[in-house]
Order: sequence, then structure tokens, then C-alpha cells
Amino acid sequence: MVDSAESGGFRISPEGVEPLKQALARMQERLDSLAYTTIFALKQEPKLGSHAYGKTVANHSLKGAVEDPGSASMVIEKLRNILEDAGKALDLAVANYLEHEHGIAQTLKRRNI
Repeated sequence: MVDSAESGGFRISPEGVEPLKQALARMQERLDSLAYTTIFALKQEPKLGSHAYGKTVANHSLKGAVEDPGSASMVIEKLRNILEDAGKALDLAVANYLEHEHGIAQTLKRRNI
């Protein structure tokens, strides 16, 4: 989205973007709340006993929940990045809209319309 907005691929009015920005903000708040509780719980090593096998499985479970590329914490982080990028893209789209409107106004002014 950011690349498209940077290249002028889309634009949106300030009035039109406001509900989208509010929705992104609500999504970010919900994600932050979810991330706090979920990642906190996932970072707790499972209690599978003090024997060697239990510790090995607990370490493997902890790594899979927090560190692996497809883990819940990594997915949450990727979603956070997507939401940030969407906000940046919308900001750029508004700038594109305003620039386009300014260009039209200048054209009309030159033509004395």
C-alpha cells in the first residue's frame, strides 16, 4: 500500500480517510491489548516437570510460541507493522488528494474559471 501511495497510485479525501484512520487506531489498540496478554502468557515456560524430557519439550514449546517465524508473537508483530504501513499509506493518499486538488485549482485559476 505504501509503495502504491508513494507512486500516486491512489488518493483519498481528508474526510474520507478519517473513518479508516479511526478503524486502524481501534485495531491497533485491540492488538496491543491482545499482544500484551498473549505474549506475556506465551513467554512463560510450560511446567512439564523438572526431568530432562520435560525441560526439552518446554524449551521447544517456548521457542515455537515466541521465536519461530510463524509463532504467535511474530505474527502479532507482523500485523502491527501492517497496521502502521496502512496508516502511512493513508497519510500519503491524503497528500496525493490534496496535491491533485491544488493542481486542479491552479489550472482553473490560470483559465480564469
